[in-house]
Parts: sequence; structure tokens; C-alpha cells
Amino acid sequence: MGEDYLRLLASFELALPLEHRSGFLEPAMAIKILSLSEGTIGEISALLCRAAIDAIESGTEQITIASLERCGYVVVDGCVKGRISGGEAIGV
Repeated sequence: MGEDYLRLLASFELALPLEHRSGFLEPAMAIKILSLSEGTIGEISALLCRAAIDAIESGTEQITIASLERCGYVVVDGCVKGRISGGEAIGV
């Protein structure tokens, strides 16, 4: 992971309106975000916004590896898709 990627994650951590720090710069978290988003800025943004909504709705006010997995964000064939519903991806 490069410095630019870590700076991007730090800026997201500061910008998201969550009560608790999520630790995006922790190695496991940074790798998880990278793997779920395939490393593009738009997909990182979409993933973290979806996970932030999940964190707010659940009352935890923090994004964790579990909440990243729970939020249902998937990338299919290079296209950003939403939550999985009935086995199919829903476009965002």
C-alpha cells in the first residue's frame, strides 16, 4: 500500500460523520478496504459511504471490518453494484 492510498484513507476518516474513529490506517482495515473496492477512488468512496450509513443505522458510529463485510457492497465485472438482494446485485 502506497502513501497516496493511506492519505486518501486518512482523508475519508476525517470527512465521515462518525462519532468513533474507524482506524482506516490500521493494516488489516486498509487491506480490507482495498480488496473490497478493487482500489479505485470511486469504489472506495462508495464502499465507505455505504459502511458509514450502516454504522450510523446500527448505532455503533464506527466502521469495522465486520461492518464493511455486512454493508453488502460488491463490485461485479468492474461495475459498482449495491446490496445483494435475492441473489442479484442491484445497481447504484
